[in-house]
Amino acid sequence: MKKILWCMCICLFLCGCQSSFGSIKEGTLDMESFSERIEEQIEKNNWRMGLFNEEAWSKHKVEQEYHMDMTKIEDCLIKSSLIEAQFVEIAFFKADQQYDSMIKDSIQYRLQKLSSTYANYVQDTTKKLSQYKQGRIGKYYYFILGEDCKKVVNYIRNSE
Repeated sequence: MKKILWCMCICLFLCGCQSSFGSIKEGTLDMESFSERIEEQIEKNNWRMGLFNEEAWSKHKVEQEYHMDMTKIEDCLIKSSLIEAQFVEIAFFKADQQYDSMIKDSIQYRLQKLSSTYANYVQDTTKKLSQYKQGRIGKYYYFILGEDCKKVVNYIRNSE
């Protein structure tokens, strides 16, 4: 009986230690919960990034701002800073790897759009817009724009 109780305790402990936001590699990521975890790190001042809007972008806004064919994207989540000119965004695109070049082109379109909009108003626009990381982890393509983007990517990679 003690062995059964001990095994149950271990199982409950292991279940409690599993990620509450799913798996990036397996394609089961709860992007909203995961972005909230990232935001918590920012709010604790672990990373130098601006505060995010509470609401994620609609697919229509993604299509407009990234000039992206959303029919190729299974799911996505984009959150941006409260003030767009702070140049802080986190984006996750769940899509087949065959669409990576389309996503990369869309990210470049977005960066160019931000540059052309703010180049005359924000000091060091080019430098600030060069602070980004992008890549694929499992079924997701990510784009992180902001001063501590490397730390955010390390967090993403170590969360698996």
